[in-house]
Amino acid sequence: EEVSGDGFTLGAGTLVHLEELSRQELIDGVQLVLRGTEHSPADWRAEVHAILDAARVEYLAKDLAWDAVQRGLSGTALLGELEALGLPETLRAAVAEVLPHS
Repeated sequence: EEVSGDGFTLGAGTLVHLEELSRQELIDGVQLVLRGTEHSPADWRAEVHAILDAARVEYLAKDLAWDAVQRGLSGTALLGELEALGLPETLRAAVAEVLPHS
């Protein structure tokens, strides 16, 4: 089985060790094929929690945003809730990046 994708589909924090590459290989580009791997969906709730934890916004706003996740909101409903809380667009965009795509 071949899995292809970028950092988003493979998941943030995926570390792949490669042998030393020549200058020409770097110029030409490298194709990475992963065989015998199991792909499990990222825990988007944990990723949202990490984003909120690192955000420089009021603690009350973080708590209310996390409460929305725990209430089961996701997708556009969650993003709408974050907007209603007045969270910055950059923070909402970061959350949108880790939400599951339907």
